[in-house]
Amino acid sequence: MSCEQITAKSFVDYWCGDLATTDAEELEEHLFTCEDCARRAGELARTAMTLRDAMPRGEVASLTLTRSALDRLERDGVPVRHYTVRRGETVACQATPDHFSVVHLRLDTPPGTRRIDAAIETAQAETIHYEQVSINHADGEVSLAWPGEMVRAQPSGILSLTLSEVEGMERRVLGKYRLSHSAAED
Repeated sequence: MSCEQITAKSFVDYWCGDLATTDAEELEEHLFTCEDCARRAGELARTAMTLRDAMPRGEVASLTLTRSALDRLERDGVPVRHYTVRRGETVACQATPDHFSVVHLRLDTPPGTRRIDAAIETAQAETIHYEQVSINHADGEVSLAWPGEMVRAQPSGILSLTLSEVEGMERRVLGKYRLSHSAAED
């Protein structure tokens, strides 16, 4: 296995136990011999642990997740609510404090290897930007996750989401999506 073959997704799949045994063994052997990749693995591990600890406390507003990471959360018993939204659709949603809310934004045709950015405009007209979001190419979707406590605290309203393909200075909108959020009753 070479440095070029090892991506952040490789590390995530390894930690989640989703790599084939031979691929996992090759990755481990490479990490023992390559100082740069071992350092990168350590940095990603520290980031993952920080996120793991911060999410339940509501210290992380949201993040993009790969399908294997979502599957791992559910295998570990984390309750997850899924909402799939297609381009141009509005989907109703509501969160409870003990659930992660995961929104799957479907793309009509997944882009190639270009960078994909996401922008979310909240009901309070705040905009949150995400650069280089993960795409599940098999399903043609981007998955964004929020802890239930954070979503539950939001007032009722419309969240507008936009996915854009970025190449250099060029930005092309791939899709616009809407969530009609109903605030949870106490």
